[in-house]
Amino acid sequence: MAIKKATEKGLVFFKEVNKIRTILDEFLEEDQLNIYDIELLFIICQNEQIELRSIIQQQLIKTNQINRSVKKLFEMKLIDKKRLPEDERTVRLYIKASNRDKVEALLINFSNRISEAGLVN
Repeated sequence: MAIKKATEKGLVFFKEVNKIRTILDEFLEEDQLNIYDIELLFIICQNEQIELRSIIQQQLIKTNQINRSVKKLFEMKLIDKKRLPEDERTVRLYIKASNRDKVEALLINFSNRISEAGLVN
């Protein structure tokens, strides 16, 4: 009986994981954004601007992945990065003003999709 219950729980779990994969695959295909890129955009939007060091220190995203995401989002002109004049080692990230509407629409779309899938309220 224990294996039956464990199997049911496992299958329910993977059903939810597959919903998430589907949403992420759609975003990767439509917008060329992966899970780390989307997460970084949410973090930056929540804070309006944030130092790269803070994200790394709080371990919000793995260091090697955040560097790739910053580079990618910067090249896509979705974010901007600026070195602080008082400390050239410190990089501040923020949403590029000219693409703020695009980024906000993208994040709202993502949020709506996960809500529709029943993943969050």
